[in-house]
Amino acid sequence: MDDFFPAMGGSIDETARASLTEALANMAVLKNVPLSPAELDEAARVLLSQMDSLQIHQFAGSEGPAARSRAVNALLDVTAVARLMGIVRDIEGKDDINDPVVTAVTQEIVARLDAGLASKECAHWPNPGVLVMTHYAGKPRGPTVGVREDGTVCTRWWLGLDFDRDPQEGPANIEEKGALRVEEYWVKGQLHRPPADMPIPIGPATPRKSSTEQRCKRGASEAEVAALGR
Repeated sequence: MDDFFPAMGGSIDETARASLTEALANMAVLKNVPLSPAELDEAARVLLSQMDSLQIHQFAGSEGPAARSRAVNALLDVTAVARLMGIVRDIEGKDDINDPVVTAVTQEIVARLDAGLASKECAHWPNPGVLVMTHYAGKPRGPTVGVREDGTVCTRWWLGLDFDRDPQEGPANIEEKGALRVEEYWVKGQLHRPPADMPIPIGPATPRKSSTEQRCKRGASEAEVAALGR
């Protein structure tokens, strides 16, 4: 991968930053971890901040390309994992990217990739949105609890990214705010009962379209997940 890095020259600090920026831009394409101009500049700043003067000067030596390659590759891998965690956080409706549920799901996703990624010097990351959707597809989960900005507490059961629960066990979607409570029965993303046959909510109910459109707080639909991964 030495061809990814320009020759060193001029001011050591300036050259090191320019070299890292070019390496990041080139390797981001190779690894399928795209960076915006602002992200590219910040990534170069972070890498330089982690180096002492000796390490920066060593960039000018024979070990420079290999050192840059290792540093840039590691940072882009971390960036890819962080993006995965952000999408998982949105789906799970969590506030913190380091929430235990988010961490556990991300670890499961990455574990499936480890064998392939570890065998490559510069791994090509699949689309993170596709990775997450594949992970959740067909998986029952719940109850999950989220809170909207208006204080509504949402308790939900899922199959993949769709509402799903055996109607005999109860509603798949419960929304509560103060004395108001709405219950909805969903099976594989479809309303199981006409609204007239469902339990009457305490307070006004809002018409529903599809389960993938009904999300708490940060909950994301399939289309939104795909968009996040682009």
